[in-house]
Amino acid sequence: MTAYASFGAIFKQSSTTIGQIKSISYDGLTKRMLETTDLTSTNRAATFVSEVRDWGGVTLELHMDPDDTGQDILWTAYGANTAQSYNISYPDNTPEVHTFDAFVDRIEPAIRLGEVLSVTIHLKITGAITIS
Repeated sequence: MTAYASFGAIFKQSSTTIGQIKSISYDGLTKRMLETTDLTSTNRAATFVSEVRDWGGVTLELHMDPDDTGQDILWTAYGANTAQSYNISYPDNTPEVHTFDAFVDRIEPAIRLGEVLSVTIHLKITGAITIS
C-alpha cells in the first residue's frame, strides 16, 4: 500500500488560499436510506433503497491569523449566509482536487493557556463534490 504525506494540501475559497491550516477533515459522506421492509421480507431482514446523497461537510483547524485574507473570507462567508465555491488541492504526490459549494455554518475560536490562538471552522457542503 502506498502512503501519502498530507503536507502541502491547500484549501481555497475560489482563488484565495486560506492560510495557517493545521488540518482538513471531511465529516463523512452519507446516503439517506428509505426502508422497504414488509411483513414477508426474506429471512426477516430489513431492506432499503437509496434516496439522496449528503456530501457532509469539511472541518478546518487553523492557527488564528486576523491578517490572513483567506481567513477573513471565511468569517465574511459566515455572515453572508450564501454558499461559496471552495476547493481542496491534495499534495503533489496525489494531484487531486475536490471542488464544492458550501456554507460556513460554524466558527469556533479557542483561547487556551500555553497554545497559540486557534479557530475551528465548519463548512456544510451543498450539492456534490467534483473530483478532478
